[in-house]
Amino acid sequence: HRGNGSNGSHFKISNSDVNFIENGSHGISAGELTITDGSTVVSDGNGMYGIYVSSEFYVDGTSTLDVTHNSSKGDFAGLKITSGVTDGKGTVKSGAKINITDNYCSGLSNNGVVVFEEGAELTITGNINDKGDSSHGGGIYNSGDIANLTLPSNAVICNNHAVTDGDDIFNNSN
Repeated sequence: HRGNGSNGSHFKISNSDVNFIENGSHGISAGELTITDGSTVVSDGNGMYGIYVSSEFYVDGTSTLDVTHNSSKGDFAGLKITSGVTDGKGTVKSGAKINITDNYCSGLSNNGVVVFEEGAELTITGNINDKGDSSHGGGIYNSGDIANLTLPSNAVICNNHAVTDGDDIFNNSN
């Protein structure tokens, strides 16, 4: 699609393979995004956000999320989680596989409360944030009044770049 692959819907993806590929704007723009029962979700080559979540973000321990080559058109992110994700509404369960790679801005931009449980397989590599007047957090940009991000000890976060600061992780949170 020349515009958004989706815009503002709630997605509950179960036992499915879902691809949002090469949309002109956002791949998935969701209020709620729930991925369960061995599903695989791919967001690849979208011009703006690969995935934007404003309410609930949940990935169970049997599912995979691949976010790659997004944000070529500006200062966006591969995966953007906003301040609406609070009070346990941002959860990635142990066993889930999350790959955020080679995006053209921050790989993961978090302004909410998100917990990647111990045992979740999180890989954030090859993202390059060179957009905007100041470019923070090539791999992870964690910022905002309520931003709180818990990462598993086995997370692979490396070889990212940000022009201003925080190549792999930028944390500007209260």
